[in-house]
Amino acid sequence: MPRMKGQPAQMEKGAMGSAAKRLLQSLFHYYKWELMFVFVCLLISAVGGTVGSVFIGSITDNCINPALQRISQGMSIADS
Repeated sequence: MPRMKGQPAQMEKGAMGSAAKRLLQSLFHYYKWELMFVFVCLLISAVGGTVGSVFIGSITDNCINPALQRISQGMSIADS
């Protein structure tokens, strides 16, 4: 049955995986060090984003929440 206009072509079940494998092999053959550099940069970026989120969470838990609790109890923030 011919495909309708706008529909993607049907691929065999394993064809997508083998095409991706061939593409990655070709890229690593010609651009080995560049791709390793990109993966290292992605890893550094992911770790940096995680550390930033954890840091903001600890600042909120240790500084902002106690200050809000003191304010709600009628105390000033400067009182310890």
